[in-house]
Amino acid sequence: MKKYLIIALSLLIYTCSDDDPAAPVSGCMTDTACNYNVAAVTDDGSCWEAAAGCSCSDAEDATIDTCGVCDGDDLPNTGTCDCAGTPAGTAVVDCAGVCGGDAVVGGCDNVCGSTLVDDCAGTCGGSAVLSGCDMLCGSTAVEDACGVCGGDGSSCASSFDGADGCTLPENTVYVVANGDVLYNIPEDISGLQWTVDGTAVSGGSGGTAGAAGYTISAGGSTFLAFSFSGAVISDDCGVLVNMTLTDYSALTGLSDLVIANTVGGSTSVTYYTE
Repeated sequence: MKKYLIIALSLLIYTCSDDDPAAPVSGCMTDTACNYNVAAVTDDGSCWEAAAGCSCSDAEDATIDTCGVCDGDDLPNTGTCDCAGTPAGTAVVDCAGVCGGDAVVGGCDNVCGSTLVDDCAGTCGGSAVLSGCDMLCGSTAVEDACGVCGGDGSSCASSFDGADGCTLPENTVYVVANGDVLYNIPEDISGLQWTVDGTAVSGGSGGTAGAAGYTISAGGSTFLAFSFSGAVISDDCGVLVNMTLTDYSALTGLSDLVIANTVGGSTSVTYYTE
């Protein structure tokens, strides 16, 4: 009998052990808890629920950081934080990579911070500008002596252009657009000198000076003609000489006139103006 009592007591101890599959299950019995145990019949006080903004997949002690991220580290550009780490902030990274910077993609080349614009020729960042008297892109046009933009000086040709000079008042000279120097000097001439206004002179030929075999010396704005043999110009009027000019359209007249006579002096001569 004593033997059977020991066996029964041993069976009772075994069936009440925690390792007994048939023993009552203890655990979290709250069905909204993250660790809810549907098989538990005894609540062991282990229930836990995720913090607001977190889920059961997060750690049991996880909380929301200032950026609204569960178990976060208050890092910029996470949750509601902007690039400066300010919750609900509005700072953003500009095109240069600066948080809160003001650099923007701009210019005709669409590059960060660029201010390039198209020039008048349509070249991005080009140097062409509206220029010249006609204000056209890249123009180099200038006004001629007549005030005409890009003109050749022919529009304001004198009434003496093409004339032979004999209609000029006495003791006057006049230069026309092609470089001809007209004169009306009723006295023999032994030498010539003057300053060319508005352009440079490099030579001369023809006219009564050429017919008399005069030697021409010209450079810069100075024109000089004389005879080594003592030849004189006896024609009272006509074309004295044709000058070779650098820019005919820039020619404005003659000045510092010296017309040598045959008695060692000079004749008083003026430049004719219409």
